[in-house]
Amino acid sequence: MSARRPSTAVALLAPAITLIGSGAVAVYGALRVATANTALVEALQSPTATAADVYGGQAELQIASTLLGAGIIGVIIALAVFGVLIALGAFSSAAADDDADEFDDDTDDEGFEEDSVEAVAAAAAAPAAPAAPAAAPATPAATETAEVVEAVEAVEAPAAPEAPAAPAEGDAPRA
Repeated sequence: MSARRPSTAVALLAPAITLIGSGAVAVYGALRVATANTALVEALQSPTATAADVYGGQAELQIASTLLGAGIIGVIIALAVFGVLIALGAFSSAAADDDADEFDDDTDDEGFEEDSVEAVAAAAAAPAAPAAPAAAPATPAATETAEVVEAVEAVEAPAAPEAPAAPAEGDAPRA
């Protein structure tokens, strides 16, 4: 039983709301940073600025920059969710999925030979040819030794290294 995917509109809803909301928070944070920074610079340059103007301006600037950062991170996360949904195929049309299912169900067996299946089944069912009877029962140690000897004989011996060729007349070292 396969789970039914939500429609494209439902799949788009959460990331779209997140993207719009994060963008709005980022824009609001940027406007607040600009105004708070301007107010702080004026307060610092004014000879009549109070401590509340200076320290309050710093706090307001900190809050505004936090809103800006949160908005930017929200936009990045929303775009990442869109990317994951696209990678998982959440935006593919239902009609394309239905066509693919119909194609998969309508397989055609051209070139498939039922005779070959029957031949393979008959070969598997046929009893194996009887092995030649052993001359005498072998002891387990003798059988194991014979197997080791056969395995060693089966391995090819490495080829002897070739001797280096004699140097030609022009290749001789000069004294």
